[in-house]
Amino acid sequence: MGQNQPLNSWEHWEEITHSTIYVLPTKADTKRNIESFANLVENQFNCKIKILRSDNEGEFHMKDFFHTKGIIHQTSCVETPQQNGIVERKHQHLVNVARALRFQANLPLQYWSDCVLTVTYLINRTPNPLLKNKTPFELLFNKSPTYANLRVLVLFVLLPLSPAKERNLNLVVAYLFFLDTLLA
Repeated sequence: MGQNQPLNSWEHWEEITHSTIYVLPTKADTKRNIESFANLVENQFNCKIKILRSDNEGEFHMKDFFHTKGIIHQTSCVETPQQNGIVERKHQHLVNVARALRFQANLPLQYWSDCVLTVTYLINRTPNPLLKNKTPFELLFNKSPTYANLRVLVLFVLLPLSPAKERNLNLVVAYLFFLDTLLA
């Protein structure tokens, strides 16, 4: 994570790490995306993945790739998320915020992956007091994030029904949905 100082405690590690999300249509796409991510890390950040931890499911059985790259593959027992606590807490954080976003926007389930990607993008650019009000993006890229490319996902507009009823504070809410990509 850039040139940040080491943490004194691992307690809040999941809150300050930069997240990268790949939307996988099937588990069969895991190998291709792990390889892509490893190449991204090597080429863009001039470092290598040293350890990859996963559950013992079949989609991470990539012994040749791990051996070639020098990656140690650690596994936990299947269906025991407590053995992979940091990742599981980060996953729950992303899922809970994405669920709230989808619920608040009243979006159909087909936009679930867009909600998760949006939440990840925003969390990576949100200042954190544990980082001295810096963002995970800032620590990874050594520059401040730009917010100019953000778009409104849901906009609530309060419109008066009529001038007479406005005095009674009877308002109607108009929902305007803007499904726009965050990356312009």
